Amino acid sequence: MLKKEYLALLAFLFIALMPSIIYVLLSQSSTSVGMLISVILLMTFYCNSIVLEISWLLFAIIIILVLLLTNLEGIILNPSKVGGSLFFLLLYLIAASQIGDFIIGNSTKIESIFIKITSIMIAFGCFSLLFRFDFLGYEQYSKSIFTFYEPSHFALVLSPFFIVTITVLKPKYKFFYILSTIILSIMLPSLILILILLIAIVVNTKKIKLFLLYFTPIFVGGYIFLATGGDSDYFTSRLNISSTSSNLSALVYAQGWLDAYNSLIETNYLGLGFQQAGTNSASWLNNRIYELSGMYMNRNDGSFTASKIVSEFGVVGLFLVLLLTFLIAKAFVFLFKVSSYCETNKVKMIASIFLVNYLVELYFRSAGYFTLGTLFMLTGMYLLYFKKLIYVKNNH
Repeated sequence: MLKKEYLALLAFLFIALMPSIIYVLLSQSSTSVGMLISVILLMTFYCNSIVLEISWLLFAIIIILVLLLTNLEGIILNPSKVGGSLFFLLLYLIAASQIGDFIIGNSTKIESIFIKITSIMIAFGCFSLLFRFDFLGYEQYSKSIFTFYEPSHFALVLSPFFIVTITVLKPKYKFFYILSTIILSIMLPSLILILILLIAIVVNTKKIKLFLLYFTPIFVGGYIFLATGGDSDYFTSRLNISSTSSNLSALVYAQGWLDAYNSLIETNYLGLGFQQAGTNSASWLNNRIYELSGMYMNRNDGSFTASKIVSEFGVVGLFLVLLLTFLIAKAFVFLFKVSSYCETNKVKMIASIFLVNYLVELYFRSAGYFTLGTLFMLTGMYLLYFKKLIYVKNNH
């Protein structure tokens, strides 16, 4: 492996692992600080290739200006949070274009890098099933996985690497990764990881035989888990969303939907403003979560990204969520129609996977705007809609 590939592997591995490590070591309220540091270091890796497409540059300028002009009050009242977030968004847009350009010129290297990161993360997950990582602050998190503070965050970071890995590998190797992930999703346990596993399988299943081959271990694993007295309450308790429910994960997810609705009504469909989610009046769900945990959990990040977007941008945010959903559906249809992973569509397939991967953060679980999933989603948009002619031309 060439030196450049080693550096690229370290850069992607750093951006995958470091945000959670910084979150725990520095006792941060979110992983944004870790992502900021990681993105800056990632951009340093690409320091010789900061050449933005004119269309992407205009796109970035328009987004920043619109957010700036529509949130003047927020910048005045909370300049560090709102102003800092705008600066961070600009860095994200630049980093997304750099990653996209790297993928265009190094699609084979990206495959190898993503497979290695997937292998490393699955190894970390298996290691955490056998040994507790109870030092450096991780002892505060009862379900921590090596370098990650909780299973859902582990799953969200693993997701893009895992789906790309399952897509590019030959069928005889896919089964090992799928089986390993099934074991992790049941033993950790993690409903988000199961969802990601299903997305990866559906995207890559074109024939009924493969469908049955990939789903058989899920059913067998689930049966063994229940037959041996596994904790099925983890899954069933998430179906109970009421004033008497004590499952924080279910309540926090429902809170996202209710907060988005209440924000629309309370602001006459205009929204609370950029980075202002959670500033509206508390609902019975917010208060129930406070009773159980002693804090208002996940109100600022909206529980999932669609909730945060709608809460902050109102009806405009609703249209933005619908647009993202359309782009994700379009990418999914493309992936499902392609008979197999092929050289001529390599870049387009990776970009489409980045968009499909964002479905989980958009509708199920997220830690705000500045996540690895968002960075890869922007990279996918850059490749599919701002750089398409370049890589299409290169394939002919």
